[in-house]
Amino acid sequence: MSWIAFCNSSVAETVNRKTFINAALLWLFVCLGTAGCSKPHTDSSGRPDGLGRQDGVNTAPLRLMLAAVEAERDADFASQSKVDAALNLVAGLADSYELVTLARRDSLVALLEEDEEPATARLIAERLAVDGLLFLQIGRIENVLRVGLTIKSGEDYAESSEGVGWALIRYRQVDNDKPVFDPALLRALQRAFADAEGKPDLFAAAEVPYDIAPAQPLVVGGIAVRNDSLLPGWKLFSEKVVVSYDAVLSIIDEAMQFPRYVVYDIDSRDSAYARNNLHMAENYHPPTVLEIETLQAFAVTHFITGSLERNPGGALLTLQFCAIENGRLRELRSEATSIVEDSRQELQSALRLLTGRLLEES
Repeated sequence: MSWIAFCNSSVAETVNRKTFINAALLWLFVCLGTAGCSKPHTDSSGRPDGLGRQDGVNTAPLRLMLAAVEAERDADFASQSKVDAALNLVAGLADSYELVTLARRDSLVALLEEDEEPATARLIAERLAVDGLLFLQIGRIENVLRVGLTIKSGEDYAESSEGVGWALIRYRQVDNDKPVFDPALLRALQRAFADAEGKPDLFAAAEVPYDIAPAQPLVVGGIAVRNDSLLPGWKLFSEKVVVSYDAVLSIIDEAMQFPRYVVYDIDSRDSAYARNNLHMAENYHPPTVLEIETLQAFAVTHFITGSLERNPGGALLTLQFCAIENGRLRELRSEATSIVEDSRQELQSALRLLTGRLLEES
């Protein structure tokens, strides 16, 4: 099973009037003071005045409207009202967009229905002098959130620009341990807009932690443990199940310090594998072709693997940073170091050191 494809629905599709009330994002509006949307001046064609961004001169905000949200089963939290609230924040943070709110859109829908006119996204967009229609597809694998964005613009809204944004769901409610989706949804939307616009610095001027840049999905796979029975025994090798699991955790924890990547935690990685009926991925084995093909189906672009090999001097630890291409790994960079003591602490320190070296240069 792969991530759902981008939304290709016609802009003539009837807009869903149903809205939802979600108080969870109210604190974001209070913090950022997001203003309501008002209709800009228009030219003789009814289009907003001064919005032709193609000439590189006009700086008026691009007027956008949410047309449709398609959510996978595991992303059913993404109601239109929640997405609308997050989009309002994105508009304010980028300072280059103006969003037609759901309330305004649905008010027009009601008027059109009273007049027995078809409440299509295209007709509503034209009546509200909208420059771009937003189509979103939202998917989730355990703690990883993906937002696919399509912006329909231009004459008859026939031009499309597409982007993808990823984010890790980091927070949970204290009382029931349920995930808190709102911060991840905002980050994923920001990255999707930056990707669709081809502007990695779209949010660079925003305050921390909203100065979000695009990030690629990264998975940490197995670390092949290779013992030598002719050498004195080490616990690092005899306890390979626990040691390799800890090794993967150490790499993940260090990789999360690099904002250019959205790093899958182990639960999310194994959930992706399970969706393709892979239930026996061991952390002390090198990755299989089926594992890599599964990750590619979920649009994972980068991968870290490696090995721990016993030798007369102790052990050699090697890590490889790879791109996933055509169902295979292409090594981008490799780092190695010696382990001289049978010590988990030394191994974990070495893993963090090598991971930092790999990703600092990426």
